[in-house]
This record gives sequence, structure tokens and C-alpha cells, in this order.
Amino acid sequence: MERLVRDRRILIADPDQSERGHWRKTIHYAKLYELVPDGQFIECTGSERGDLTITLMAGAHPNAARKRAAKLTPVPVPQRLDRLHPVIAQLRDNAAKLAMPKPLRHRALLLLQALAAAAEERGWQVRDRSGEAEPHYSGHRRQSEHREGWIWMVVDGYSYQVTIDQEFPQTLDAVKSQSLKIELPHTKSGSRCRWADRKTVTLEDRLPEVLDGLATRAAEDRERIAIEAQEAAERQRAREKAETDARSRALSQFNAETLYRQVAAFERARAISAYCDVLEQRIEATDAPESDRERAMAWLAWARAHAAEIDPFRTLPTMPEAPEFTPEDLKPFIAGSEAFGTEGMSITHSAARPQDLNMVWLHLLAQKPYFRR
Repeated sequence: MERLVRDRRILIADPDQSERGHWRKTIHYAKLYELVPDGQFIECTGSERGDLTITLMAGAHPNAARKRAAKLTPVPVPQRLDRLHPVIAQLRDNAAKLAMPKPLRHRALLLLQALAAAAEERGWQVRDRSGEAEPHYSGHRRQSEHREGWIWMVVDGYSYQVTIDQEFPQTLDAVKSQSLKIELPHTKSGSRCRWADRKTVTLEDRLPEVLDGLATRAAEDRERIAIEAQEAAERQRAREKAETDARSRALSQFNAETLYRQVAAFERARAISAYCDVLEQRIEATDAPESDRERAMAWLAWARAHAAEIDPFRTLPTMPEAPEFTPEDLKPFIAGSEAFGTEGMSITHSAARPQDLNMVWLHLLAQKPYFRR
């Protein structure tokens, strides 16, 4: 099944009967233990002779679809075009729509009226959107638009176009020329979207399936919206966690850099103080001219004052006040920040960018003005 799900189609060139039997058992096992993904079915051709083709198809298996359709409640179709739904009456009076032979047009309107009445019984809404601009991929309107007639069904807040048209408008065949088709929008799940007249079943018999198709689409859309909302909530939680972690890392680095600057200043102050002690001893021991001694004493006084000024222990060091980080400040601290983005971050002040803390330490030490003899 993993191979079939991945490749969608498996072709075995002219297998012998033993291998054919093996594949039949495999397919039966997959069906029996419900290994086939939801909304899909396995189609097998060439099970007796020739190449064996196994395909994973979207949608319900035709046999299952027929069994489901047989259980649906029939939809009554009116015999006359009276007491029409306003949307159907508007379509009836629109000569630019349902441009087909009069008997077919009459039947198409009856089918749409039946769908509209059944939809309203279910609590759905029927609307007309013919006044809205329809998209066209070329600069010209499709010829079939004059033949088509459509209404919009609103099911649990989701709107779907229901289109009716001739199935074979260009045919000269007397039977095929009377065939109508009803179409719904395509779905990702592969749900059935087209019904038409056939020898053994008419479109009137298919109306319950059309309504069921609308209900299925609404259920799929509800599930899709719920999944999208759940995924959005998960992304938001991940974004908030990433932002919180990024703030923690940014604050940790900010504190570390503050500490390194204080330690570097402390080391520098100690070095200057040691320098001053040596300088003071030299001044006391020198027999230099008085003017040189005075200049040396002035330099000593300034150096001691500067050491005291940069000494971090002139006041009691405390935990530094945390800055307010901007989204740009936090972005480098967020793993995969491109995936999260910075939506919803409401920080207003700039702070330091992340750096290798060892490199920061070496850089600060390299700036210490140790005297060299």
C-alpha cells in the first residue's frame, strides 16, 4: 500500500497466474483491513491476462456510490413551471441563458426547481449571482455559457454553483441530443461532480445524489476550515513559543555582554591601579626636575580618577534592566525565523544583535589599555 499511495499506479508486465493470485490477495487484504486511504479506492485491470495495472483512484468506488445512492430519499420533480422559486423564475425569463431546444429548456428548469425546493426543505439557501462578473481566461465568453443555466446553493454558509447544460450539444444523434448534465465544483477529495442522463437512469433520478454531493462538499469544507484553524492556532502557538525562547536567548546574551563589559572594566581598572602604584613609586624615587615631577603627579591623579570612574564596583552591581527588543532584534534568535515571520510582535526599542560571546570577551579584553614596558 505504501508503494501504491506513493506512486498512485503499479504496472506488472504480463505476470504469471501465481503472481496475479498474489496481487489479488494483496488487494483483498488491503480492502478487508481498511488500508485504503479515505476517499480513495483501488481499481485493478488485467487480473486475468495481459499486463496487470493497479491504480489508486480518488473518490468512492462505483459500487459503493451506487449502494449509497440507492438509500437516498428521492427528490420530487414538478410537472409544470408554476409557483417557481424566484431564482428559477428569473432564470426562466433570462433569454441569454439555457439557450437550447424548448423541451430541453423546460426540463432543465423543472430540474433546477426540484433542486431549489429540496434545498430549501433542508434549510439551505438558493441564490442568483448572475449579475456578478464571471472570470474568463480569454477575452471572449465561452459559447456554452449561453446554453448553461446555474443557481447557487448556500449550504451551512458555503456557496456552490450548480450548473445544468446539454451534455452533447453538437451531436446529431437523436438520443444523445436530449441528454442533460448537472455539474458541481470539483473537490480535492475527488467527490463526484458530474451527473447526466443514461440509458438506465435519468437525471431526475440523480437529483438525490446532487444534493448529497452538495452536503458532502459542505462537510469537507467544514473539516478543511477546522483543520486550517487548528493549523493556524498551532502556528501561532509555535510562533509565540519561538518568540518567548528568542527573548530569553536575547536577554541572556544581553546580560552576558553586560557582565563581560563589567569584568573587562574591572580588569582594566585593576591594571590602571597597579600602573598607578608603580608610577607613584617611581615619582617618589626619581631625582627628575620638579617640573617633570609635577607633570607626573598630575598624570597619576588623572589615572587614579579614571580607574575609579570605570571601576564597576564604585556602586553595587545589580541585574541589568531588560531592554525592549524589536522584531528585528529577535529575528536572528529565532530558529527558522523565515517560517514564523514577525507578525504580532509589538516591541519598540532596539537592542544588541547576537554575537559569539567568546568573541565578545576576546574583543573586550583586546581593548584593555595594558601598559607595556
